[in-house]
Amino acid sequence: MITASSFTFLAMGAFFGLTVVLYFLLFYFMLVGSKISIAYLVEKSKTFLTNKAYTLTMQIPGIVLFVFAVLFIIDGIKMLRDIAF
Repeated sequence: MITASSFTFLAMGAFFGLTVVLYFLLFYFMLVGSKISIAYLVEKSKTFLTNKAYTLTMQIPGIVLFVFAVLFIIDGIKMLRDIAF
């Protein structure tokens, strides 16, 4: 027996299916689109990034990441000391 609530349920199911499809399409588009954008920017910046500039560009984030790693290790050791005693 089909009632008014059955039609509402079927309509919600169709809307949910559309939502799922749109989610996956947009997720894929953003994932692939971001990678294409990065590849395009890297290709266009080859003349800008000389060996010295590229080295400096890679060293600065590397140093920052190293500092964060040391701070996280120190913070983790402090937390372990607080838990142990």
